[in-house]
Amino acid sequence: MKRDTSIHIQEYYKTWLNLKTPAERLAMAIEQCESVQKILENRIKVENPTISNVELKVKLFESYYSSDFSKERIEEIKESIRRYENLKQ
Repeated sequence: MKRDTSIHIQEYYKTWLNLKTPAERLAMAIEQCESVQKILENRIKVENPTISNVELKVKLFESYYSSDFSKERIEEIKESIRRYENLKQ
């Protein structure tokens, strides 16, 4: 992977990050994960303006884990998500 950040900036960032407490680094990681989820949700909603909340969760699952499971297992999990979400309603 080609990097577009200079070595100087990379080192500065590592030093800055190491000054953070473990709790601060965890909070930063959680915030980044939440930001990624919001970006994905917005992209999915733009592509599917009438998507239901249940199908949004299914699409999010696919976005995160599509390369981690077989196609068959993905379909099983998607159906499980749908059943679970429909039971909650």
